[in-house]
Formats: sequence, C-alpha cells, structure tokens
Amino acid sequence: MEKFVNTCEIIWPYRFDLLVRIDFLEWFETVGRDYLPESNLSTITSDLLISSPKFFIRAKQHPYFVQYAKLKRKYRLVNLTYQEAETVYAEGIASFIKLNEDVKANSFNLQRKIVLKKAFFNTKTYLKRWHIGDGCHRLACLVWLNKEFLIPKRFFKYRYRFTYDPANSNLTAGYRILGILMEEDVEHFDKIFGKGDMPEWNPTFQWVAEMRERFGLMDIEDMFDTRFKRLDFR
Repeated sequence: MEKFVNTCEIIWPYRFDLLVRIDFLEWFETVGRDYLPESNLSTITSDLLISSPKFFIRAKQHPYFVQYAKLKRKYRLVNLTYQEAETVYAEGIASFIKLNEDVKANSFNLQRKIVLKKAFFNTKTYLKRWHIGDGCHRLACLVWLNKEFLIPKRFFKYRYRFTYDPANSNLTAGYRILGILMEEDVEHFDKIFGKGDMPEWNPTFQWVAEMRERFGLMDIEDMFDTRFKRLDFR
C-alpha cells in the first residue's frame, strides 16, 4: 500500500515560502505565460524572460521575486542590489519553469529525491517534525501538479541530523521582517496549518493569491535595501 507524506507538516510553521513557490506556478500557468512569446518552455532562458517586459514586470510583482533573490539562503546575507536581483530572479524563474515542465513530461526523478531532516533537540516541536533540507522546488512542483498536500513517501529520503537547527531556515520570519506577512496573515497561517487538519486547496491558495496581489502594490525595490542578520531567521 502506498504511503504518503503530509507536506503541511513541512510547510508549517517555518516554510511559508513553499506556498509562495506553489502559487508562482499557478500564477505562471494562469496569467504569466500569456505575456511570453510562443516558445518551448522546456528550453526557456533567462534572456527570453528579461527581453519580455510585459512578462517580467508582472513576474517581479510576485513574492517569489523576493523569495528567490532575497530570502534564499544563498542570497539572504549577500544583499544583492535590485538590478542584480533581477538577473538572478530571471535565472531562477527559467530553472523553475523547466523543472516543472520536466516533472509534467517525465514524472518525478527518483534519482533526486526530496531530502527531509529531523533534528534532535530537547524541544518537542523539533522532535515531532521533519524539515525540508533539499528539494523545495521539486516539492512545489509535485504539490501544484497534483493539487494535493499528500505526496507519496517514495519521493523523499530521510536524514537524522544531530546538529540540524530548523529554526535557522525560518523563512516565515523573513516574510514578516519585509512586511509581506502581517500579523493577521501569520495568525491565519497558524489557523489553517497548525491544527494538523488537511487544509482545503482552493481557500488556501485564494488566501495566498490575495497576499500576492497586496505584495504587487508594495515598494518591492525598497525591500532589497533591508539587511538581514543570521538571527533574523530563528
């Protein structure tokens, strides 16, 4: 009998960014791709994205922009300029779209399973939960394509890490610092994911889409002037 992983337990409470990634795929399929010239998505390039201003301007109004070029571990302490972030973001979008097209066409690559880690601390919250270590975009593709939070266990591999601190990857905190998530948003996030129940798909992503629309009206360029410290993500 097939066993499943409840990805809600991975998303909440630290990884709101996973919902942003899933929503980006929804936005791209329903809105974004209409602003691109006809092309093979499996070979799309960052140059094509940047040279399509009707698309790229709108893509930068999605919180995935800040997620990829500001909150991603690789960049969060680097402080890219807005112009540098645009280049990085275009590369990230191209890779994400190609990955999604590959999963669509060829199913999930079991040679590159999603890595889940469990920490061993005295804190019960850590002991009870698995935390994603590698494969966030692959997970987003699986969840979005299936419109389902339950994902087959065979797509994951598990690592027990005695020194792993999941709070160092508290990207939900990063969204709060940048003002993208308000207090009421965090409370709603806790309400729909924190009780252990399976959230309904449409209401959940309607809420994420509303947050996305609000983000598009914010001073996004100013967010790249924010300087993070390591402790901000605890």
